[in-house]
Amino acid sequence: MSDEQVIELKEYEQLNDVYLPEETAVKLRQAYSNVVQLQHTGRESHYSLRAGAVAGVFRVENYTFRISPKVDLPVIWDWLAAAYDLSSVQWSRTETGFQKQLGDLEWVVKFFLHECKKIYSRGIKKGYITEEAPSRAVRGQLQAQRTLRLWLKHDYQFDCRYDELTENVKENYIIVCTLADMLHREYEDPIVLKDLRVIRNIFGRELDSFTLKKSTVPAEQLKEIEHLPVTRLNMHYKPAFQWAILYWQASALSFELGDRKSSSFLLDMNELFEMYIGKRLTKELGKYGMQVSLQKHDSLAEGGKIRIIPDVVIKTRDGREIILDLKYISRRDDSSININVFQMLAYLTARRAEHGILLYAGGGERSDSIKNSSFTIHQWSLQLDRGLRREEIEKRIGMIVEKMVRLGTQEASIVT
Repeated sequence: MSDEQVIELKEYEQLNDVYLPEETAVKLRQAYSNVVQLQHTGRESHYSLRAGAVAGVFRVENYTFRISPKVDLPVIWDWLAAAYDLSSVQWSRTETGFQKQLGDLEWVVKFFLHECKKIYSRGIKKGYITEEAPSRAVRGQLQAQRTLRLWLKHDYQFDCRYDELTENVKENYIIVCTLADMLHREYEDPIVLKDLRVIRNIFGRELDSFTLKKSTVPAEQLKEIEHLPVTRLNMHYKPAFQWAILYWQASALSFELGDRKSSSFLLDMNELFEMYIGKRLTKELGKYGMQVSLQKHDSLAEGGKIRIIPDVVIKTRDGREIILDLKYISRRDDSSININVFQMLAYLTARRAEHGILLYAGGGERSDSIKNSSFTIHQWSLQLDRGLRREEIEKRIGMIVEKMVRLGTQEASIVT
């Protein structure tokens, strides 16, 4: 089969009786089992496919799999802008191709290039590194013993240690590694590859070959960015780093086809939902003197045993805590056994908090006072299952923030 086949799904949708060649099915299981679940139907080369909470496009063999998100693209754009602090998000949206196709990395690359050009216009960061080498004249600090050994070998140079001003600094290394990985992809716009080569040569002109051969594994690059402190000297690099984070996370699932990488762009909607809500609450609740901590490690048992990690811990002005757990699903009916409630009970017990909030993407709402305890568990919803427009979602978030503020400024009570 030489013609390209396109298979389209929505988040959590299942397609039955789909024909896939055996080789394609094997590679799909190996590379994208966390994106699409594959189950044999009993008929030769026919499968049922079920999408998860990952949106985007990826390619395996002659098949292109396109998974559409449950929410509209303008909403995802807003979530990305907030979650990744993409201050340049207003720059020429239509030129990126984002509105045309979510699953193409090209729009991310274009934004990254745009920020790199802005860095160059403001000035590439330089720093001092310590060098030690023989020299015809004394430079910096003379290494007497090393110099003497040189002279005994009739090599009449001075061994010196000195500080050298260079562009071979961590900030430029991160930029060049990202550009180098981008160069291994294919793009519809021919200008992209040209710009990538030019900007890579600019930022990498003083990086040694050993440095450039270091790994460009997404997880390692994300760690490099995470551990780099932001100062007034490299602040103008931050927008580019935020786009680099998005690029490395979105391309972490890319499947290599021969010597070229696929142009897959895959968004973990669970993670994006958590990041977006976390960033929004940090900003909005901060106006009321409430502190927001994300992914706070704790334990349920004594001695640090039975580790737990609530998504969000909100601390009120008087020191009380509200625990928030985010669920990118619709809340189940009231009669079902809800493991999320039991999970929240563990969080409230460990943190000695009274109020816990399960914030769902969709579904109904309710609040319950728990028997024989001071706990109240609120199950709230962003109501995305109602097909809300971005303005309506923004209004809904505002209402949720107001309810959280009310919880934080009054004695324990049920807020509905």
